[in-house]
Amino acid sequence: MLTETAQQLRQKLEAILWKHFLTEEEVFSIRKALSCLAFNMTLNGVNSAIDYSIATAWLYHVRQRKLYRRPQPPRDEIEQANPIWSRVMEAKLLTLSDQGIGFAAPEFQAYFCFLYCAQKSLDLSLLRLIAIPNFSEMWRLWIALDETLIGRFLNFAQLPYKRARFRAVKILGFLRLVESFPILLSALHDPFPSVRWQSAFALGEIGDARAALPLTQLIDDPIREVRWQASIALGKLGADALDALLPQLAVDNAETCWRISKSFHMMGYIAVEPLLSALRDESPIVRRNTAFVLQAFQDERLVPPLLNLLTDLDDTVRLNAVKALYGQKSSAILIPLIQSLHDANSEIRRYAAFSLGNLGDTEAVEPILALLNDSDKLVRIAATSALAMLKDNRAVLPLIAALNDKQIDYAAATALGDLADNRALRPLIAVIGDCGNALIALRRFDQGAVVQALLDAVDPYPTPQYFHVLIALGDTADPRAVSVLLRALSDPRPGIRAAVPFRLAFFDDSRVRRALINALHDEDAEVRYLAVYALGRSHDNGVTSTLVPLLKDTDRRVRLFTLSALRELSDTSATEALLNTLNDNDADVRTQAAALLGELGDYRALRLLQAVNGYETNRTVRVSAIRAINRIKERLKQK
Repeated sequence: MLTETAQQLRQKLEAILWKHFLTEEEVFSIRKALSCLAFNMTLNGVNSAIDYSIATAWLYHVRQRKLYRRPQPPRDEIEQANPIWSRVMEAKLLTLSDQGIGFAAPEFQAYFCFLYCAQKSLDLSLLRLIAIPNFSEMWRLWIALDETLIGRFLNFAQLPYKRARFRAVKILGFLRLVESFPILLSALHDPFPSVRWQSAFALGEIGDARAALPLTQLIDDPIREVRWQASIALGKLGADALDALLPQLAVDNAETCWRISKSFHMMGYIAVEPLLSALRDESPIVRRNTAFVLQAFQDERLVPPLLNLLTDLDDTVRLNAVKALYGQKSSAILIPLIQSLHDANSEIRRYAAFSLGNLGDTEAVEPILALLNDSDKLVRIAATSALAMLKDNRAVLPLIAALNDKQIDYAAATALGDLADNRALRPLIAVIGDCGNALIALRRFDQGAVVQALLDAVDPYPTPQYFHVLIALGDTADPRAVSVLLRALSDPRPGIRAAVPFRLAFFDDSRVRRALINALHDEDAEVRYLAVYALGRSHDNGVTSTLVPLLKDTDRRVRLFTLSALRELSDTSATEALLNTLNDNDADVRTQAAALLGELGDYRALRLLQAVNGYETNRTVRVSAIRAINRIKERLKQK
């Protein structure tokens, strides 16, 4: 904000100019340069110091786009700017800091920006540049120094050019000028949607109560963004918009209700009393819309009238009342909500369960448990969520039984995870392969107990859930799981063996290394490449010689995983084998081999890589070889 009046600022800066610059020509030259600089800085949203080269370029030319790279001004402009910098800093119009050059005060920048605009003709091209929030301070200063400016903006707002109207209305909105009210009011009916949107925004900023009724008419505008902005503007008007908004509660339109609810929420608690009166309206439409609006309010005054609506004959009224009670912490809502659990409407039963769970009173546990047998799937799911919120162990056994309900087993598993009662461990493990949330739920329990339960589940061996139990055991990274995982590597089923190497990668155990090395000879390719991956994660260079032969494996996946593992190990002893891999029949393997040779940086690879670049037909391989050659040469230079 400007710290001085406009006239005082003008007098102060003009006095500085005439004090430090002797001739009229000098004053004119400095004024012109600084005004161009100030306009450029404002245009680009810069209110602090800028780099010297940027400031020099901005002294003489308008940059109409944000700079993505530093401009390089011509030498003659640099020579011309140097004396200007020294003199304006002496006059304390600009300051020099570690960040660069900037105006000594924000109002200085606003004034010189005004000078630039004032000497130009206020036409559509200038209006296009300055119709952005960056110029707000400059507009206020300009209006204070030029009484005709408001009239010119108002004229622009009435031109037949839609973009001129849009920009003029935009500026008037940022300025919050009461004089512009009639023009903005008429702009609400503009055929161009952006003008209507901008005028609604401007009227909300001005805050004149007379705009309330016209703004309510925009709630039914065909353009969604205009409707949304009108509801926000009404909310900004506050209590002044209540009389215009309350009749909208009688409109039987879900979207209109949603829009006006935004307005009421922005008003805050000043809207509560009028809305409470509307809850007693004879029209079910008014009651249902009012209950919907009240969902965002948390006020004890709402509880009695909302409870009265729980027996309303209209289903939607009862539903919105139950939703509005969600979040209320009054003990008075307990019994009525429990009664709503028996409502004929399944959606009401569902939201009543949610509200009781949020209330946190364990007296609701038994009534909610009855909903686990409800005919509606969504109601049963809501019951599991409510029981999880109530944190009562009476729900454990019924939720375990609900794991057999394939429609809600995932919700029941989630709820059991939230309760974390050890009685649920074995039942969750029993459904671990059929219910995806069971594995997630197990992570919420004490991990020591989980591991023991998982170990018990694989004895006797094998069990129907063996594969999924192995995965769960591996994810725990518990040393007690190693023996079971190693035993699984000898399983006759390839799918079981393939589940193990990835999990063994997280264990630091000598038995694991030996088992993974043996798995490199497995008949199943998936087991082999996952064993390669696990050995690569060990970062033990001792396994390099073991992995190198797999560069000749018949399966390309094994060869690719071997290259990735050797990259992790970064062992130059693999160079010779990698050179032979450059002749592999798979282009992806050759590409990765060339890239790895570049990373290893062994000069012995240079000659062959250069040869590959000459005869290779695959472009991707050639590019990889060239990059590898460059990396090796760069490393040799550093040595």
